[in-house]
Amino acid sequence: MVYELRFRKEAERDLEEIREHYDSILSSLTTKLFKEFFWTMQFIEMEPKLFQERYRGIRIAPMYRFPYGIHYKINGNRIVIYRVLNTKRYLNSNSHNLIRQLWLLQTTQIFYISSRNYIC
Repeated sequence: MVYELRFRKEAERDLEEIREHYDSILSSLTTKLFKEFFWTMQFIEMEPKLFQERYRGIRIAPMYRFPYGIHYKINGNRIVIYRVLNTKRYLNSNSHNLIRQLWLLQTTQIFYISSRNYIC
């Protein structure tokens, strides 16, 4: 089956922040990260149901050399990428809006929770 990929604004913003972060360290790391990101995206397109559903129909595909997970949902012939999140980042009240924008009741809605209510 051929799937159409859609990126939510939050996922695009995550990718931009990731690019800026790795560019500030070493630009060759950015290149390697995005090569792995696109490889993982191709893998998701080929086998979208390989990764188990974690919550509310969201699946998380890990990137293996970098500490990021691609959070996505399958909607018919469409794969919606919701977020690309660091799997090792310590999340507290000073995090960059990460917890407050956490996720969705349905495809087009986002459920906001405050970082104060998040328990690790």
